[in-house]
Amino acid sequence: ETEQLEKLMLEHAISNSTRDEKEVAEQMKEVLAAGTDMELIKKAMGNYVRSTRGLQLKTLAIYLIPIKASTLSKAIDIRCLNRITLLNVGPQSAFWTHMEKENALLPLPLQNIQTDNVSASFLKFVEKMQKCTELFMLERNTKVEIYSTAPKSGVTIGQIRKALRDKWPCLKRLVIRNESDYTWDANERFLETLCRRGTNLEELGIAFSSKGVVSTSILLYSLPHLHTSRPFLFINKN
Repeated sequence: ETEQLEKLMLEHAISNSTRDEKEVAEQMKEVLAAGTDMELIKKAMGNYVRSTRGLQLKTLAIYLIPIKASTLSKAIDIRCLNRITLLNVGPQSAFWTHMEKENALLPLPLQNIQTDNVSASFLKFVEKMQKCTELFMLERNTKVEIYSTAPKSGVTIGQIRKALRDKWPCLKRLVIRNESDYTWDANERFLETLCRRGTNLEELGIAFSSKGVVSTSILLYSLPHLHTSRPFLFINKN
């Protein structure tokens, strides 16, 4: 089934080729017409991707440079990315929407994300990811000198908990830090889920407000259930 899916993906890419890609696409058609040798097809797919989909990077980190989804999708082969960091690059919603659509066609290998623009489209993509082992989410303080160029996210800890619903078993590093307000502070429901399902966490960074006495008690009571040898960071906003 996987081999057939790869073949269908290649046929789809060829059928949607632009004029600039016409010559490469015609070569791919010849390969498909020649037979069903999957090794030959995979080699042809690799050549096609390199010619039309951009750089095959496993890690991408961009800081302080505005991004556009259309530009990144052409410059980078997102189906090779394992780790991505986008910090202070402006609004990211369009990019994560594009990633979610690509992931729906064929699961992406991306497992590690760092971002400072946690939008609803980002959380939708995270929810649909096949696997997530490292997740760093930051909301910057708008009153500091170097503030985020993206609009305020507007998401809550409840939405974050929902996005992570199926990701807890594979999560090893998780940081949820909102420097702007208290909407991401860990509440009882979030902590109960974390302690019950996030047993493989090695590193954790979460925040508590002055009202978080009960939350802190729940976490400290449940810590023995977390199999970890790494440090946890508790951010006090008092």
